[in-house]
Amino acid sequence: MQTGNFLYAPRWVKLTALMVLSLALVTALAVVIYYMDRGGRDSWVLVAISLAQIAASGLVIALIVFFSQRDANLTVLRARIREFLLHSLPRGLLILDCAPPQEASWQPGRGWRKKAWRSSYPESNVSIRLRYTSCGVECLYFVKAQGRTLVLRAQVNMGEVVFTLYLPAATDAAMEERRQQLDWGLSRLTGVSGYRQDWYFAVESFDNRSHAVVFLTRDFGTDFLDDNRLMLFVVNDLALNLRGLLKDCIERGIPTSYEDEAPRPALSKAG
Repeated sequence: MQTGNFLYAPRWVKLTALMVLSLALVTALAVVIYYMDRGGRDSWVLVAISLAQIAASGLVIALIVFFSQRDANLTVLRARIREFLLHSLPRGLLILDCAPPQEASWQPGRGWRKKAWRSSYPESNVSIRLRYTSCGVECLYFVKAQGRTLVLRAQVNMGEVVFTLYLPAATDAAMEERRQQLDWGLSRLTGVSGYRQDWYFAVESFDNRSHAVVFLTRDFGTDFLDDNRLMLFVVNDLALNLRGLLKDCIERGIPTSYEDEAPRPALSKAG
């Protein structure tokens, strides 16, 4: 992975490179020592000396590069956290309220594809406001989609990812009601995607109101920020599940924020 002027390599890549170079150096030196005083093996000795020189040079360069760039690697990792929070995740949330699907007849080649399908960003009715500090590892999102508002916080600490949802609740009893109402909607994130779910009731500083707060936590390993495929999976998986959760809340009249009002049942006409 290359970011800016720095080359970042996972720890296993560094260890493998150092082990291979060290093994090549030891093997070459052993060949030189073994055949030094034996006649008729001059070509082997010359090859071994060349290999030893290359391995030694590579080992020195690797040690300098790997260990002198430790601080640069930390800078790269912080930049990737920022990229995940400010670009990858908001972009994934656009699917919460996509434009209606378009239809076309498939043909060989690519010319038949509609312009909207070739765009890097999907057509979406979602609007997102966020709160972020440059020294932080978290971001707060206010997502408007399908006439509703979702309040979401994302925190990334290397491989540990925490997504937090804030739902309106005036009391502990209201929080328990939200937990029961959303048990099925969150079941895929906990049962299939492997997130740990925790609930608590609190007054939050971003609006000074009480909320039923649900934490979704999972540790994806220390190489999470180096794996673009895994990060894309996490974003898409969260967005798809939130879309299903939002749909369920709309159908059942469950408010997702204090800006929303639960739909009232239609009054039947008097006979």
